[in-house]
Amino acid sequence: SSKDEIFQECLPKINSFLDKGTTTIEAKSGYGLTLDDEIKSLEVIKMLDKSSKLDIIPTFMGAHDFPDEYKDTKDKYVDLICNKMIPEVADKKLAVFCDVFCEEGYFSIKQSEKILKSGIDHGLIPRLHADEFVDSGAAELAAEVGAFSADHLMHVSDEGIRKMAEADVVAILLPGTTFFLGKQTYAPSRKLIDAGISVALATDFNPGSCTIQSMPFIMSLACLYLNMSVEESFMAATQIAAKSLGRDKSVGSLEVGMEADVVIWDVDRLERIPYHVGGNKVHRVFKSGKEVVYRGK
Repeated sequence: SSKDEIFQECLPKINSFLDKGTTTIEAKSGYGLTLDDEIKSLEVIKMLDKSSKLDIIPTFMGAHDFPDEYKDTKDKYVDLICNKMIPEVADKKLAVFCDVFCEEGYFSIKQSEKILKSGIDHGLIPRLHADEFVDSGAAELAAEVGAFSADHLMHVSDEGIRKMAEADVVAILLPGTTFFLGKQTYAPSRKLIDAGISVALATDFNPGSCTIQSMPFIMSLACLYLNMSVEESFMAATQIAAKSLGRDKSVGSLEVGMEADVVIWDVDRLERIPYHVGGNKVHRVFKSGKEVVYRGK
């Protein structure tokens, strides 16, 4: 598809986040897996950021999977990412972060480390898909490279939790994906929180494993299946989520000097946000002090 076709396809989805109370998202590439298509994806993200009231923070994730032609020569694709993709992404200033799907059957610890260090050398901040299917040691790698976040973590080890806590890596939990795929194993949020790790929540909105856009619904899942309190889930969806993107000095809380991203809810107390499972109780949304949603639209 052309950039314009992708842009037109994505714009309604982007604006739909605002209706549900989200004012800032991270968006990843990773569905092209060629130099041209990864650049095109990031250029579309930039177009969407300029055309929407939503703030969109771009992440390069060429290391999402291996293209068919590299299934038997995986290290050559890693070299392509490090030697061609990352330098061009950085040169064109198309991404803030570099992400890798470090998982059994995907990118190994060694390959992931090489990619993330290449990103660091080119000014891209590391983050990591970690320990989603098995304990692969990815959480430990996230700590070693100074990643802003480790996502998923359904099978994170005690050692991984300890190292993440020491390195102040934010754990981004994605209960919508577990729910959407009909699986039973949710991330061990209580172990993560009790270890002193900052826990954020995100939708993981994507075409393959989760089409949920509603953060209030994600809060509901966190309370039901992650054993998080309402207050913990709310902090995880706001201030700590902003921390995971390095934006907690500008968004994620209501303080003097912040950007005034404000959601006004049609509820009488906090507990009713996750209590109305699947409902949308957003009444008004202000982005940088300007009203962008009224009566939920």
